[in-house]
Amino acid sequence: MSIRDILVQVDEHETSAPRCELAAVLARAWDATLTGVYLVTPYPSDVFAAERLAYLPRSAAEALKTQHDLVAKRAAEAAQQVLRRAADAASTPFEWRQIDGGGDNELIRVARRTDLVVFPPCAMTSLGGRVIEAATLGLACGGPVLIAPEACAWTEPPKRILVAWKNTREAARALHDALPFLETAEEVTVVMVRPSGEESAEAALSEHLKRHGCNARIMVERHEDLSAARILRRQVEALGADLVVMGLYGRPRVSEWVLGGVSREFLDDPPAPLLVSH
Repeated sequence: MSIRDILVQVDEHETSAPRCELAAVLARAWDATLTGVYLVTPYPSDVFAAERLAYLPRSAAEALKTQHDLVAKRAAEAAQQVLRRAADAASTPFEWRQIDGGGDNELIRVARRTDLVVFPPCAMTSLGGRVIEAATLGLACGGPVLIAPEACAWTEPPKRILVAWKNTREAARALHDALPFLETAEEVTVVMVRPSGEESAEAALSEHLKRHGCNARIMVERHEDLSAARILRRQVEALGADLVVMGLYGRPRVSEWVLGGVSREFLDDPPAPLLVSH
């Protein structure tokens, strides 16, 4: 797999700067097209606001709309400048898209036509209109999502990578999507937490990665008194990992996605940037 299109979510706040810098570093390293996506909040942003506007004189409603459009335009310009500074620092060009952030569908459609999405754990649409979780995007887009916490800071692609492995479709998908990262890493550690009947698979998994130029260390953790999330978090710290690769586990309910325990814990408090796939 090669990465040629990188999509990064940008907002008007400086907290999105590290995310933009990370995406720009990857775009430069892989000679990929970098695209910033800005999530626009529709006006009015909800049915209650629309109902209140209905009682205003037409001139007052139009004045509010004009003021909103001006503030939204300035916010979009500020967001574009955040990405521009990161792209200029990495000497890489970028493209710019503004899409409707009133729902998840348009963002998901755009993400499905992208090799890699760089996203915060939770994204705010323009002017704080609504929240979109990375988990929602990762479970629906069909490709890898690099979840970047605010504190992340890469000046080059990650060198120490931890892969959380179990014999599941989600873990296999994440491993395959991570190959462009693994092939350039200096240290790759595959952590199996309390594997059941997988001992014979260790050599095969190691050989598979070796065929991709990745000499990975396989680590088996069997601590029964610790949760899988706690074991993985402890290893991230011990190894100094600057990227964690993991399958994203979840299932849909009527109006939301329900995440598995490790997925939810890591997304709520990422110990490092996470590359997730479902």
